[in-house]
Amino acid sequence: MPNNLMNVVEEEPEAGSGLVETPGSLQQVLDVATDTKADLDRRFRAVHELLSFGLIEKARDVLNSLPPSKRRDSKSAQIEQIETGERLLKHVIPDIKTEVHGDLGRRLSGIMVLPSNEPTQFALVCFGGNGERNFTLPHQLINRLGIHIIFVQDAVRCFSLCEIARLGSNYETNLARLKLILQELEATSVYCLGVSAGAFPALKFGLELEAQSVLAFSGTPSLNIADDPGATLAKYPQLRAITSKAPHLAASMITEYTNSQTHPSVTLVFGGKNKRDKFFAMHMKGMPGVKLVPIEGFTGHGAFTESVTRRLFPELLDMLFGGKPVTKAAI
Repeated sequence: MPNNLMNVVEEEPEAGSGLVETPGSLQQVLDVATDTKADLDRRFRAVHELLSFGLIEKARDVLNSLPPSKRRDSKSAQIEQIETGERLLKHVIPDIKTEVHGDLGRRLSGIMVLPSNEPTQFALVCFGGNGERNFTLPHQLINRLGIHIIFVQDAVRCFSLCEIARLGSNYETNLARLKLILQELEATSVYCLGVSAGAFPALKFGLELEAQSVLAFSGTPSLNIADDPGATLAKYPQLRAITSKAPHLAASMITEYTNSQTHPSVTLVFGGKNKRDKFFAMHMKGMPGVKLVPIEGFTGHGAFTESVTRRLFPELLDMLFGGKPVTKAAI
């Protein structure tokens, strides 16, 4: 693997190769998806965006209205993967409830499972940011063969440690059910990925699920406000929900990883010129199995999107899937 990971020339992503570029609101997406005069590429992107909204049936309806092509077949296969995942979730969580939005049909929330189309022992659990209702579905992940993928989204701004729609009402239940899902998938090699506020649960669940490796973008490894001496909730308002609902979980992964006999290897990606995200990442600097990857010259918080734009994401995925757990030397 090239060593100059951060020296890639910044380029525009190919059409359909990165994150969705259709308009953000549901109505705008629907307008594009159903506009028979719209550019075909935009309509395919809108189908992908509908999947990110969890609107599986509406996405299928729009897709079936598009001309036959390999691209349509590929997206149709992804929808069938999601439906297979829904059957698996129903088996693991018999009382699971899914919202129905009139003519739009079912809207999945909280958790989405894409089982691999071929037998595999590998699974990736992805955690989105705080308060996000939509699923982050990068093409480089959902098009990857030979791996089961589980997407988790937290709509209550609690770092995926409290209630998660369709999964469970608390951390303990969510962890137990994720283990059952992985068992049902027959996945024995687990990896975790987290974006922004999803970085912390990627580290937390990664440790508890005995993951091989964790890839985290622009997040903090600690929810313990004491790690920033003198700071209050006024500085970190995003901690209000977790300190109110589950204060015992506002912990430090630095401490938990240090105290663990075995923990996943970790790659932390952040804007090289983003002072806040760099401050968070530096808390894990020098720890065994931890690699810090600053994106050169980037000042923003969205290191995940930036890595896609600069075409760094595939190499970061290779780092993730090449990672191995770290075990303390026997004393």
